[in-house]
Amino acid sequence: HHPPSAQPHAAMAEKTWAGKLYSKVLAARRRNLGEEHPKTLESLYDMGAINEIHGCMEEALDCYGETMLGRQHALGERHPDTLRSVHKMASMMRQQGQLDIAYSLAKEALHGTKKNAEIGR
Repeated sequence: HHPPSAQPHAAMAEKTWAGKLYSKVLAARRRNLGEEHPKTLESLYDMGAINEIHGCMEEALDCYGETMLGRQHALGERHPDTLRSVHKMASMMRQQGQLDIAYSLAKEALHGTKKNAEIGR
């Protein structure tokens, strides 16, 4: 479900030394570990952070959203990494003025965190 090119998310990242490095790591992890491997998803999340730092919010949202969906599928809805991604998307949606979506995602992250605490995870 991803394009065969290195990354569509590399717009700003490719212009920085760190971005180039992270882009290469992400491409290698996709190739060697697969799209939904936790390390691949971690690299994708990092690409989102690099894009966010450089003000490329659309690319950051793409990376964070893809990470969230991948983690939900690969790790499950209540995995701590998944919940971190859901929370990050809530924060990004709030920054973009998408308050209804932000609220829904924040509520989902909080619910999952409370459930985990209840079962002593």
